[in-house]
Amino acid sequence: MENIGKKSLEAHILLESMVAMTLLIFLVTFVLNQVIQVKKQTYEENRKIEALNVALMAVDIGEERLKINDVEVFIEESPSKIVVWESGKVLITLEKKKAL
Repeated sequence: MENIGKKSLEAHILLESMVAMTLLIFLVTFVLNQVIQVKKQTYEENRKIEALNVALMAVDIGEERLKINDVEVFIEESPSKIVVWESGKVLITLEKKKAL
């Protein structure tokens, strides 16, 4: 009788350890996925900021195209708006104010 109780206790301890290990693995995986997602988002935001800085430089020097640090922008200007393109996508569209 004593031997069965001891094995039952060991089985419960093993089960609790397995549940704790599973929870720990889940939490670590969740945190790592969040860190990876934030890192990707930060990279994209920094890329957009860098593209906007290059676009500002292009406007300042009067160029339609400018490439700096592997960031190439194209400025499309019309009488009513300015469109900034980067990597074939519209980065930002600015509407010009009409003079009163």
